[in-house]
Amino acid sequence: MTILQPRKGLLKENIRIILLAAVLILTGATYVFEYNRIVNLRHETERQSLFLRNGELLNVELKNDYYRLVDATALETVAWESGLTLDGNPRYLNANQSWASAL
Repeated sequence: MTILQPRKGLLKENIRIILLAAVLILTGATYVFEYNRIVNLRHETERQSLFLRNGELLNVELKNDYYRLVDATALETVAWESGLTLDGNPRYLNANQSWASAL
């Protein structure tokens, strides 16, 4: 007749298997969350790059408009339309003028 005896240490093996399974599940969950975070960061980087490119394009357009407005020929045209004339011998303010010392 055979007498069956339960294996000793079965509880320790079960605990080890449960701990190993828990570690694997936590590692897998961490991997999924980190992957999602990386994907979100890539999308945010692409969105910020597009925003930066749009800002650079707007900056170029504004500079183009500014330089077109302050072009010498454009300023001369505006001055002529406003009735301004070019003074051949301009007199600038000096600190030693008599009326300036009266103030």
